Amino acid sequence: MRQIDEMKLVTDLEPATLTIMAEDGYARRRDHDLARIRTLADTPARSAPRRRRVTSITAGLTATAAAAAAVAAVLAQATSPRPVTHHHTAMPAVAAPVSARGFLLTSAVQAARTPAASGIYWYIRTRDYTTTAALTEPAAPPGSTPAKKKILPKQQDDFGARLAHSEDSWMGRDRARTVTNENVAITFATPAGEAAWKAAGSPPLLTASGTSHQPVTSDYQMSFHWGPGSAQFTWDDLLRLRTAEQLDGALRRMWDREPDKYGQFGSTSYGEYIFEWTGQLLTAPVRPAIRAAIYRLLAVQPGLIDVGTVTVPDGRSGIGVAMSGGAGDFLVIDPATAQAIAWGTGILHQGETITPASVSGLEEYHAMGWTRQLGR
Repeated sequence: MRQIDEMKLVTDLEPATLTIMAEDGYARRRDHDLARIRTLADTPARSAPRRRRVTSITAGLTATAAAAAAVAAVLAQATSPRPVTHHHTAMPAVAAPVSARGFLLTSAVQAARTPAASGIYWYIRTRDYTTTAALTEPAAPPGSTPAKKKILPKQQDDFGARLAHSEDSWMGRDRARTVTNENVAITFATPAGEAAWKAAGSPPLLTASGTSHQPVTSDYQMSFHWGPGSAQFTWDDLLRLRTAEQLDGALRRMWDREPDKYGQFGSTSYGEYIFEWTGQLLTAPVRPAIRAAIYRLLAVQPGLIDVGTVTVPDGRSGIGVAMSGGAGDFLVIDPATAQAIAWGTGILHQGETITPASVSGLEEYHAMGWTRQLGR
């Protein structure tokens, strides 16, 4: 049976002029729609989160980079996504917009109008919030025989500890630099959890660099690949993408070739696949037209939930968009700039301020863009 291309079906059903008029209409109505957002009723609470692995945007590491990446593997649970010019949008806690589709199509118009830029390195600054685990023994002092490190048994290390740290990344065609483990902060979900940790002797808690709280700078010779599954885009693939049709065709072919859809994504839904790609491409070095294209492609997927306005830990507000009934992965988008503010996993409620304890994982996007110099 011939596979139906939903994106082509939608575009074939709507004349080009009608699509342009609809998108311009969404853009013209933006102030009106945002005003309506402020007056709608609260969204009901949702069910418990369905935990799912979020794949890093950087794969295909060389041996050097892979060794550095192994540090992150000791975290009890880590999340990934990636980044937005630090920009505060003053929006009150309000209910969901008229429709997820309308909001995403408006965001597509906004994204397409963003001026194109270029450079040698793609720069991203993020802040990650994850759970962390404790060690039974501290690291050995320099020059001594290293003590054997063990993560405490689950029933003992579940203190509700949360790790927050920032990271700067510069990605080029074959070179990269990261400065990670910056501004480390550890908190506890409850006072009881912190008391239990202290009662256990305050064992050291894992950070992005062992148990150290110091920043770590690393330089790599590496190649980058973007994508949540086994089929991914290379650096050159991203730069060759110019139209929505190219993007949709490439993602369809990747999806069709994915050998274990449920094992990779926890779902056999093409919409879920597109949702994960949205988080990757909004923060990747692609043309403004491709950022707009991924919004349009996501807008026609079934099962999309518009949660409403939420606030991330750094104080910025945006519109939360999620799949899986609002209990899986979510994306927070700045309605004024159409840029991604954060990606995470967990339950969102309209009007809430997200805390490290309220979701399974979160990554804020503080800055991203092109630069010509490594380290700037």
